[in-house]
Amino acid sequence: RVTAAAGENALKVANRLVEEGLALAAEPNFLRRMSRRLAKSAIQKSEILKSEIPNDPLFPRQWHLDNRGRNGASRGADVKALEAWAVTKGSRRITVSVIDDGFDLGHPDLSGRGKVVAPYDFGEDDPDPSPGLRDAHGTACAGVATAVGGNAQGVTGIAPGCRLMPVRIPLDGLDEAAISRAFRWAADHGADVISCSWGPADGTGISEPLPLIVRAAIDRAVDRGRKGLGCVICFAAGNGDEP
Repeated sequence: RVTAAAGENALKVANRLVEEGLALAAEPNFLRRMSRRLAKSAIQKSEILKSEIPNDPLFPRQWHLDNRGRNGASRGADVKALEAWAVTKGSRRITVSVIDDGFDLGHPDLSGRGKVVAPYDFGEDDPDPSPGLRDAHGTACAGVATAVGGNAQGVTGIAPGCRLMPVRIPLDGLDEAAISRAFRWAADHGADVISCSWGPADGTGISEPLPLIVRAAIDRAVDRGRKGLGCVICFAAGNGDEP
């Protein structure tokens, strides 16, 4: 920590630590406010794949899974979920960690035997990642990834058979060290995939470099996660027509 005795602010002290060879790298631990990268949601397919269509009532609106050209959409512009499900819908041997704001783990699409593993909240520093007042994003992102399919309720995720590891970070303000710990938690507790739907504000063209401490945690997950095979880490591109 930088005290008044230092005579300089945290940024100048960090620079001097590197310039004088006292540290390989140094940055202030900034507080960050992240923008939620919202998803939009509707249907398509051949007779052969009809058996893969789940009975979840909102599935016809999940166009990203199966686009049938409704409301002027381009038929077939989807992720080919039905074709993928003919191969696999995921399994409990695979864990998807979603790092986001709060998760409603009582939601019927996120419940079931063995569904949720190693939940944690890095805002409150406890194992309960339940939503706060404005946390409506983590539940939705977890659903896009792993919502239970074929239970005649709500939606289905792209990998409904996989386990979910919900890791909460308050997107309205969390220091970078805590974001780093979230990635370490996911990798150390068996995540195969780490999914993040947040970042600089959509539509602004802003691109921010990763803080060193966050980059180190991501590199560690890629190098050591998944029992040495490396975690697959995904970030949402967002809806701002940016790269």
